[in-house]
Amino acid sequence: SFSHDGHYMVTGNVGNWVRIWNPALKKIEQELIGHQSSVNGYAFAPGDTTLFTASNDLSLKIWKTRVDTLI
Repeated sequence: SFSHDGHYMVTGNVGNWVRIWNPALKKIEQELIGHQSSVNGYAFAPGDTTLFTASNDLSLKIWKTRVDTLI
C-alpha cells in the first residue's frame, strides 16, 4: 500500500509488524510492532498522517505517526 503522495509504501504479512519504506531509496524508514500475528491489511488515511493496520489476530491498530517526519 502506498501513501497518497507516493513517497512511502507499507508492507506486512511477514511477521507481527509492518514496515514503512521509502521506495525511491529502497530503504526501510520505520518498523511498527504491536500485533500478535501476521499483518494482512494496511491503508493510509487521507493526508498520510494516520496508518491503519489489521492482523490475523483480529486486531486493528491506528498509528498516528506523521509520515513526513520519518526522514
